This record gives sequence, structure tokens and C-alpha cells, in this order.
Amino acid sequence: MPVGALTSKPFRYSARTWELNDVPGVSPHDCVGANLNVQVRRNKVMRVLPRENEYVNEIWLADRDRFSYEAVNSTERLLKPMVRANGTWRETDWSTALNVAVDGMQKVIAAHGPQSIGALASPTSTVEEFYLLQKLVRTLGSGNVDHRLRQRDFSDDAEAPLFLIAVFRSVSWKRSMLHCSSVRTSARTSRCSACACARHSCAAQCCLP
Repeated sequence: MPVGALTSKPFRYSARTWELNDVPGVSPHDCVGANLNVQVRRNKVMRVLPRENEYVNEIWLADRDRFSYEAVNSTERLLKPMVRANGTWRETDWSTALNVAVDGMQKVIAAHGPQSIGALASPTSTVEEFYLLQKLVRTLGSGNVDHRLRQRDFSDDAEAPLFLIAVFRSVSWKRSMLHCSSVRTSARTSRCSACACARHSCAAQCCLP
């Protein structure tokens, strides 16, 4: 019987459950696409709960998805675009901010060429946002686009390409092994490829740390 022994500290005593409206959503922090309900009161996110989906996350939700909503209500969150003038940051409107960005990129391209610019995308961006960003950068004449914000050494890219490439090739293997990885919780491509291996009679083995 539920007795309230385990409660969410950020949400506790902040609202009654019947005051909340459920807004269905999808996790922004994993590649599985865990289903969740964003509970809102008076246009303010109050808490996030798992939404049952037997094929994706069942009834579970990672802590990062359960509590990351606090950043939405943070006083440190930027709500307006900002530009730097005379060494200080000041708020402005979107039209002005975009014009400043365009002028800055045009000056860099004129002085150093299009390959001198690049773009770093957040790994939590949507596929549509990734597409638009790379389209913009390549239209400007540069191919410098990446999402690996925490990686510094890229010297082994030619010898060790992204895991995604190897996964798609695994369907032709007779036997494969995933080391220090969980197909259950890793990227969706891993799970789909594991299923494809099973259909092609490939024996897959997972070695967890």
C-alpha cells in the first residue's frame, strides 16, 4: 500500500496531485526515447513522471529525466538573446542578435575562409535541429559540424569510427560480443541491430562491467 515513504524532494509539499495537468513527452536525455508525463500547474512544470510504454521504458524513468526539469524553472536560465558590447553582455531582441551573428560570421569568412568556422551541437538536440544546423554550416561552405562536446582527441577517428557504423555491419556476422554495454539501455540502434542479428542467426553476447 502506498504510504508516501518515498517522495520527490523538489516536488514535496509544492502542489496537490489533482491540481496538475499531464502533458505527454519523450525523454530528452537518452537514445531510447523513454516516455514520460510532464505535470504542469499554471504554466509551470512541477514534476516529471514515467509514462507506461511496455516496448520502450515499461514503467521506469532515469533520475536525469525525473529531476532535470528543475533547470526549466531556474533563475539562471537565459530567457532572452544576449550580445556582447564593449566587453559586457546585454539583452536584446532576436532580430538584433541574429544580425550580429551574421555580421560576425561574414567577417570571419571574409578574413579566413569558410573552413575557419564550425558548429557544435548539443547531443540532446533533435534530429531536425541537427539537420538544420549542418545545412546552415555546409551552405556557408564549411563541413565542420560535430556533437561530441566532451571529446578532445579525435586522432583515432580513421581507425576507430563511430560505433554506429560497426553496429549496422554486425548483421552479417555469425557471432558478436558487446563489451561493457547494455543493449537494454544503450542506443536504440544497438537494440535494433541486436534484433537483426537474432533474425540472421547471429549469436550475440553482452559483457557488462
